[in-house]
Amino acid sequence: MRVFHLIKLLFFIFFISVFSECKNAHVENILTNENKSIKVFIDIDSIGKPYYMLYFNDKLVLDTSYLGLKYEDLDLTNNFKLIEIQKPVVITDSYELFQGKRKYNEYKALQYKVVFDNAESQKLICEFNLSTNGFAYRYIIDRNDNWKILNEQSTFRFPDSTSAWLQPMSVAKVGGKK
Repeated sequence: MRVFHLIKLLFFIFFISVFSECKNAHVENILTNENKSIKVFIDIDSIGKPYYMLYFNDKLVLDTSYLGLKYEDLDLTNNFKLIEIQKPVVITDSYELFQGKRKYNEYKALQYKVVFDNAESQKLICEFNLSTNGFAYRYIIDRNDNWKILNEQSTFRFPDSTSAWLQPMSVAKVGGKK
């Protein structure tokens, strides 16, 4: 009877330790802007290629779109794990346009740093900015040696249902002179 209780206790301890490890290993992989109208789902596919999916008002805007860089001596496109999504930082900027409807502009966004890591401890770091009505990202290159990027693997996959339009444009050099 004692052995049975001991086995139950060991099984319980094992279950709790496995569950807590899984809980600690999980990275929350949804980024949002302040009003939650823009959501970006970050993950990796079955071969470790990092990707994102972009939603606006819960409607898919960009389907599985890949991230990655290829250097002369380094391939940062696959075999990754999503390691960390840092807590967002509020960024602000003001700028002046020389053309357009509004001359003085204010920009405010939540900025997230997303870190992917591969088996060789090579990191791919992406910085995502989500404003009220905008989305942008860039790669953070943390190399001190001489390097050359051969190929950027970024993709922007629009859903099949996406529609677009072209705005008419006047023929060049007409309309100003008589």
